[in-house]
Amino acid sequence: MPATILLVEDDPDAAELIAERLRITPEAFTVAAVSSARGAFQYLAAHPGDVVLLDYRLPELDGLARLG
Repeated sequence: MPATILLVEDDPDAAELIAERLRITPEAFTVAAVSSARGAFQYLAAHPGDVVLLDYRLPELDGLARLG
């Protein structure tokens, strides 16, 4: 079963590019994408994940602040 990656990226073009690259790797990761920290919290509350790929700068909360 492939690892599930939650991609948190507010730029839709960047999110699409990153998600597509992750999906076509030999590991064929499962990728869920959200555009905000709030969306990430909601997603993770309902779905377990293996990895979170978090944008450094988000509109309501930056990635480093969320790690703390």
